[in-house]
Amino acid sequence: MFGKSNSNRSAAFRKLCFTYQKKYFDTDDFGIKSFLRFFEIHRNNGRISNLCLSKDENLTKTFYIFDYRYWVMRNNHQKKYHQTLFFVKDREMFLPSFLLKPEHLGHKIAALFGWEDIDFETNEIFSSRYHLTGEDESWIRDNFSDKVLTWFSKKEGWYVEASNHFLLFYKLDHIVPEPNLVNFYQMGKELYQLFKDNQKELLPLPE
Repeated sequence: MFGKSNSNRSAAFRKLCFTYQKKYFDTDDFGIKSFLRFFEIHRNNGRISNLCLSKDENLTKTFYIFDYRYWVMRNNHQKKYHQTLFFVKDREMFLPSFLLKPEHLGHKIAALFGWEDIDFETNEIFSSRYHLTGEDESWIRDNFSDKVLTWFSKKEGWYVEASNHFLLFYKLDHIVPEPNLVNFYQMGKELYQLFKDNQKELLPLPE
C-alpha cells in the first residue's frame, strides 16, 4: 500500500510538471536543499522528493514545488514532519528577511510582554490570524501591501519565509493532496506575483 501511494503521488507530480512544462526529478539532484539553510524549516536530516522545477527564458527566476520531510527529537521521541513546499528563486526580487506563521495563543500572550510581532492597524483580520517577525520592520511593512494583507486575510494556516531572492510558501507538517497540487502551485505563484508587483510600485519614479 505504501509503495502504491508513493507511485500515485509521483504520477500526480509528473502530471503537474507536464501541465506547466516543468522538469520532474525523484530526488534533489540540484542541491535545492542548500538554499533552505537560510530558513527556519531547514534541517540537516531533511529530504526532498517529487521535485518539479521550471526556469524562465532569461534564467532569472526558477519555480519549484516539492515534498520535504525531516525528523526532530522531542521528549525522547522522534517526530517526522512532512510538507509540500512552493519555492521561488528570483534574482530580480529583493525581499526583506521575514517569517510569517499562523498566530496562536502563545504569540498573543508574548505580545502582552512586548515580544515582537508586526501588526497592521489597516487589516485587523491579518493581524489576528498571523504572526509576522523580521529584523527590518520598516522594509517588511513596505512589502506587505494592502493587496498582500487582503490575500492572507482570506486564507488561514500558511507559512511564508523570505530572504532576498528567495520565497517559501507552505503549511507546516501538511502534505498537499494530489488533487490539490495544481491549486497549491497556482496559489504560490499568485502570492509571489503580489510581492513582485508591490516591489515595482516601491521603485522611485524616473526623473
